[in-house]
Amino acid sequence: MENKEIKKEKIKQLVGEEIVIARKSMLKTQEEFSEMIDLDVKQLGQLELGYSLPSFMTQVHLRKAAGLSMDQLIDNLIPYLEDDKN
Repeated sequence: MENKEIKKEKIKQLVGEEIVIARKSMLKTQEEFSEMIDLDVKQLGQLELGYSLPSFMTQVHLRKAAGLSMDQLIDNLIPYLEDDKN
């Protein structure tokens, strides 16, 4: 797998982990949380497992329901991306 693809997969994994942390900090099941963010529970599972990235509208719902913003996610990714430069 090309380095660019590896980085993309790692980013999806890290974003998924942040979504799991947000959901669990609210003590919500996947079913409850998926309703809060207007997303099918299977799609939420795919996000949490790092199989996909949230769409723009899902990002809006994540911000509204859990206070989780893409700025926050990006801030958490910056150290990983900077390490990758070396």
